[in-house]
Amino acid sequence: MAELAARGGGAGFEANPELMVGEAATLEDASRALAAVSRSLLELPCGSAHVFGEIAAAEAYANFVARWTDELSTQIGAMEELAGEVRACAANYDHLDQVGAADLGKTGADEEPPGNGSLGELGGVFDALTSRLPDHRPG
Repeated sequence: MAELAARGGGAGFEANPELMVGEAATLEDASRALAAVSRSLLELPCGSAHVFGEIAAAEAYANFVARWTDELSTQIGAMEELAGEVRACAANYDHLDQVGAADLGKTGADEEPPGNGSLGELGGVFDALTSRLPDHRPG
């Protein structure tokens, strides 16, 4: 923190899209590993009445495996969803960086009047959102 302050920065927020994409890949790897575990459970030959010698034990084993693989499927889906959202978030940060860099490169003649999308694409969104807010200025 002291190093950041010495460089003139504050305690602000910083996102690293490259690291975010790496984390998304880690989540995808983990979901594939869980899918392999789930497939392995379904392929085990030990769940028959022939192995257990009793139908009730075989049914209990089948129920156990079904519940376990259902839970794994839920976790796999959640990991895949999270990975996709992290990738989308990283892409959004990249896009906003590009828009910001383009806006910084504009000359004074290129600038739009304030309140009319002066922040590029985001300015129009900001104006549209803030135009719907009630006016709370002291009057």
